[in-house]
Amino acid sequence: MYILAIIQVTYGAFVAGLNAGLFYPTFPTMNGEFMPASIMEKVNSSGWVSLTNDITSVQFVHRLLGILIFLLIAAILNNYRPSLLRRNKKLLIALFYIVTLQALLGITAILYSVPFIIAVLHQFTALVFVAILIINLHGSRPGWPDKA
Repeated sequence: MYILAIIQVTYGAFVAGLNAGLFYPTFPTMNGEFMPASIMEKVNSSGWVSLTNDITSVQFVHRLLGILIFLLIAAILNNYRPSLLRRNKKLLIALFYIVTLQALLGITAILYSVPFIIAVLHQFTALVFVAILIINLHGSRPGWPDKA
């Protein structure tokens, strides 16, 4: 999950840099398509590099990873067993809340053509998300006290 988070934050920077949030102002689809056909056309014509410099591709990957991370954290929290996971349940709950807030801010930003304050809050919660992930990773080490 940590690798997905790093990739997601990187794609968030791509979205911001390309102003990709101003395009495809619909959710959960991108103007009626789950995956716009133009993505595969661009990958076929210009190769995999289009996944990092094409507005449509970048926004699609950022959305898809966001959904996957949300579902993954929800599944981890839902299957939490103190005997199986050496993580503090409070940290997992905090992670779930911040990811939920992050998703809501991202969706709101898309639907309202990226208002400045929403964009800033979305980026700020990304920092909080990474901080909680780091704390959670540190807390999963053997010997870490499990205070569930």
